[in-house]
Amino acid sequence: MSSMPLRNLKVLDLGTFIAAPFCATILAEFGAEVIKIEVPGKGDSLRTLGASRDGAPLFWLQESRNKHTITCNLRERAGQEIVRDFVHNGYHVVVENFRPGTLESWGLGYKDLSAIDPSLIMGRISGYGQDGPNKDLPGFGRIAQAFGGLTYLCGFPDRPPANPGSATIADYLSGLFVAFGVLVADHERRATGKAPVIDVALYESIFRILDSVGITYSVTGAVRERLGTATALTAPHNHYPTMDGRWIAIACTDDRIFRRLAQLMGQPGLTADSRFANERARVLNREAIDAIVEQWQGRWTWRR
Repeated sequence: MSSMPLRNLKVLDLGTFIAAPFCATILAEFGAEVIKIEVPGKGDSLRTLGASRDGAPLFWLQESRNKHTITCNLRERAGQEIVRDFVHNGYHVVVENFRPGTLESWGLGYKDLSAIDPSLIMGRISGYGQDGPNKDLPGFGRIAQAFGGLTYLCGFPDRPPANPGSATIADYLSGLFVAFGVLVADHERRATGKAPVIDVALYESIFRILDSVGITYSVTGAVRERLGTATALTAPHNHYPTMDGRWIAIACTDDRIFRRLAQLMGQPGLTADSRFANERARVLNREAIDAIVEQWQGRWTWRR
């Protein structure tokens, strides 16, 4: 793009670890001016998490690119005044992921900072939201993924729930939702002079991506169980082994794609089989169609 579309956005990143800092990183990538606040003496926690090269922490470099960083003790009056000065001088977006009430105890909550700038946009990420019965509980990505239901769905039916690949999915998703919220709030701010507080709970971002699990349970009472590498709503939609021990992902999400797969396998007659004639039938006969695809896929190496 010829110019950075968020070049007039000034952001104060008060977050730690991933969620809020990732939100600020996304905004910075599109031109926002971001000041990252770090703890004096030791810096942000990401500086010591994971691998490093030549003394440079790689995780930190990834999530803190395009930012200016300063150290500031938010627990002390002098540090709190630094934040207030930034807000007074045009940093009208503040993102944070402290436990609810923490910023308020330092005199840096939304009411405090919006008194300085009535058009302030504040993006807040916490484990369970700024209010409600669980608001005071600490939150981490792994916990949110379990509470939000993703962990329960990961793994095989005869085994315990598994970690869904990374314990940071909730952090990244929540940061993404807040970044979107900041843009919506900025649009509102320009129109009315005021903007809403953006309040995202880590588990909410997980629950939002569980396709139809929530509405299906609400309407029918059905609880989706673990299916291993299969997919609940369609088939064949799985991972299939090759002759040389590799794995190929195949996704048939509708009847048209299945017809094409059947032709590719040299078995166009599968579409006339009542067990596989439509998506609903294939789901009911998932094991049978998976076995057919697996047998075909097992004749090939992963690279022809």
